[in-house]
Amino acid sequence: MRLEHKLSSYKYYIGVTRPSNSVFLMFITLFTPFIIGATLNTLETIKLFLAALSFGLISAGAYALNDYYDIEIDKINKPTKVIPNKVVPANKVKSLGIFLSIAGVLISSLTSLLVIFVLSVYLLILFFYNKKYKKTLLKNVIIGFACSTSVIVGVVISGALNYVSILLMIFIVITTISREIYKDIEDIKGDKNSGVFTIPLIKSSEFAFLISSLLLTIVVFSSPIFYFLGFMELNYIIIVLFVNLLFLYCILNPILNSRDRNIDASKLQKVCKLAMVVAFVGLILGRI
Repeated sequence: MRLEHKLSSYKYYIGVTRPSNSVFLMFITLFTPFIIGATLNTLETIKLFLAALSFGLISAGAYALNDYYDIEIDKINKPTKVIPNKVVPANKVKSLGIFLSIAGVLISSLTSLLVIFVLSVYLLILFFYNKKYKKTLLKNVIIGFACSTSVIVGVVISGALNYVSILLMIFIVITTISREIYKDIEDIKGDKNSGVFTIPLIKSSEFAFLISSLLLTIVVFSSPIFYFLGFMELNYIIIVLFVNLLFLYCILNPILNSRDRNIDASKLQKVCKLAMVVAFVGLILGRI
């Protein structure tokens, strides 16, 4: 029974690091050189794997620290989460977050000075986000640019900055901001009395849905650009059509359900996340 309890605890500790998100960011770093058409030698490939691992660990640590700093808000919005539900102690989650972040920076020391610098800046951005900016209107923009760092690391390793990498970063920023807006709408109840400034709180949920829909509309109309610029094969277009159907669902759902206000922001942010993952797969397959 003691072993079973320990395994259960480990499961919860892993959960606070958002492994699916952290691994996804790692894969973006790993495949960025391939997507942007860069060729790596053996040493650069090893450094790329180390940099991706570093990025994943720092991201996992930041997610754990995010749960630690969100305890009071989560008691209202998500009372079943492991810290509000007292499944794991808050101080241990904080220690885990710090440990993973430091481990990520230490592993990055095996790559290059520029990668160390980029990942250190990434860590500082996440630190100040959790400590100072997560309750401001800047928070979604900060998260958007922080996620685009996954591409920057891949670019630094490959030394190939081109229009494809820049466009990829822009798409990540826009889609991440849109998804974060859905999460703000989802969390409006807990944010209301917590000194948090979000678009749905300052304006309205309807206005927030409108902003998110406008951002995703930009993505839908501009997504074929990789193909028309001659950088992707036809299979990219096939996959991106499915991606755009998911984004169109996110765009149209708030409009079609505006009268009865039957809009599930939680479902929309999950659909948006799925679209982002499929889009990334499409970028990989589009290079084959």
